[in-house]
Amino acid sequence: MKKKLKQYIVSAILTLFLLPISAQKSKEIDADDWGEYIYQSVHFHTDSTKIVANILAEKKEIKPNLDDYYYTVINRKVYKTRGGYTGKLLHGEYMEQYITGELLTKGTFFLGRKDGVWKVWFPNGELKEVITWKKGGKDGEFREYNNIGELLEKGKFHNGSMNVKKKKKKWDLFKKKVVEGKNKNEKNEYNR
Repeated sequence: MKKKLKQYIVSAILTLFLLPISAQKSKEIDADDWGEYIYQSVHFHTDSTKIVANILAEKKEIKPNLDDYYYTVINRKVYKTRGGYTGKLLHGEYMEQYITGELLTKGTFFLGRKDGVWKVWFPNGELKEVITWKKGGKDGEFREYNNIGELLEKGKFHNGSMNVKKKKKKWDLFKKKVVEGKNKNEKNEYNR
């Protein structure tokens, strides 16, 4: 009797600990006016990257917009198609790493389309770009950096149109100082 009670308690404790682990594999999320969708986590490698992503766990018929790109997973590969899709739609968090472990790309998909803030990194760990997406289109702030972390451009997208503010490169600032420091009548290679 005591032995059976002990087994029952151990089983109950294990069930309580394992239940949250299995619940993480499939989650329900609020999908605005499209209702709720269940997604599951997938992990796989390509030749040069490791991908951790979420895909729709259930088959849903979604009428694709002809102008939008849809991202899907088929046979452990990510595909991008315009105006339609086959395979499992990416939905939820997405992370791609270089094979060495450094981050390459991180963002969120909503029913196969990029949505929210997306970040891309250089192999050395420096941030390359930050772009805001809405329902598959660039819409919101963006920033672009060089491989040593200096800001090159920033601006906003609105419905795919870009308003850019370019940063002056260091050599532009140097050239301007040299030109301003010379006598106006004196010619040099910078003010011909």
